[in-house]
Amino acid sequence: MKRLNYLFCSMAVLLAATSCNRSNNEVVLIDPDDAVEAVLEDVACDIRIIPLKSDKPIPNAILFYFYDDYFFSIAPDIDYAFKDISVFDNDGNLLGTIDRYGRGHNEYISLLNFLYQPDRKQLLLYSRDPEKYYQDFQIFTFQLPGLELLGTGHNWFMASIRNLVQLGDGRCLNADWKYGTDLQLVSILPDTAIIIKKYENMGGNRIGPTFTNQFTNPQNPLVATFGYENNIYSLTDEDSLKLEFSFTFGDKGFPRSYTNRGPYSILILDEEWEQYMKEGLAITYGVPVKNGDLLSFCYERHHDDYAKSYTHYYLTNGRKSANYSKLTIPGLKYTTTLAGINGTSYVYQLQSVEKDSSVPLSELGQQILDAVQAQNDDNPILLQFRFKDLE
Repeated sequence: MKRLNYLFCSMAVLLAATSCNRSNNEVVLIDPDDAVEAVLEDVACDIRIIPLKSDKPIPNAILFYFYDDYFFSIAPDIDYAFKDISVFDNDGNLLGTIDRYGRGHNEYISLLNFLYQPDRKQLLLYSRDPEKYYQDFQIFTFQLPGLELLGTGHNWFMASIRNLVQLGDGRCLNADWKYGTDLQLVSILPDTAIIIKKYENMGGNRIGPTFTNQFTNPQNPLVATFGYENNIYSLTDEDSLKLEFSFTFGDKGFPRSYTNRGPYSILILDEEWEQYMKEGLAITYGVPVKNGDLLSFCYERHHDDYAKSYTHYYLTNGRKSANYSKLTIPGLKYTTTLAGINGTSYVYQLQSVEKDSSVPLSELGQQILDAVQAQNDDNPILLQFRFKDLE
């Protein structure tokens, strides 16, 4: 059985400002061993603490999707399906949770995806009974901010409804896995979809990083491809793909032979993946963000020995680069998971926060502690930041 391994990042960030190491064919060689540690406040700006607020426990959430007026959270299972979705205003106040699990009228068994239509302020939930895979989708439409159910409908649109990357402006990138993975730019309406543009077939093994978080910066949407050599493209005003950055991990990442498979393979066989992990070669990447000239992304080493696994960041503005590994907040101990992208900022969910008495507490550390102590029911705290440009 083949599987697609997506990248989920925990926060471990570091800094090494160096010149870009470009080869003759303009592919940058990134050495993960060059990463060094840094303090968050030294390398980031526009840092924002977002306590999620409610007078009752907030449902568990893993991924967050940010728009100008609202943001949404879900907790997908191993098959990327979910059973409820929570809606917040931009200050982190919980407006409500949609949970209609069941087999009754206006209920669903499993949600495969959702889409938010900013111009209508409507939330579309796509459902299908997993035991009836070839049944058409049921679409639930809710009006924000009150979350009133406007109605339900059915549509056969897109067998790959799970494989949508929301651009935040009502458009999506769609990966149609049925036909060798065509990449399409689509505009989704309540009862249909309009294909704006089709791109060359890239294969599931190639465009996997684009669908890691299923949301991209609407100001600078990106398409990421994977292999021995990796490419990151921007989506231009004319909806064409423009190459922004090419890189490789050389002999420290997946072997060059991986790229000889052709565009139709689905990433890596289970037994191959396990072998790559044992050899320390299983380095994947995702969550690219472009802010002006600054391009950043997260890369993760998967290893069967957990102590040898890590998550790093890489930044480049075309003139200088930075390799980030462990990013610290002085005076705090904590763990984090990458929650999403909000425009040009990364958003993390803070967990297990406690004071580290061995290091003087920073101002940011104190603010986070205060926010954690003010929360009721152990409701989540989000930390948002944007990387500074490289001097």
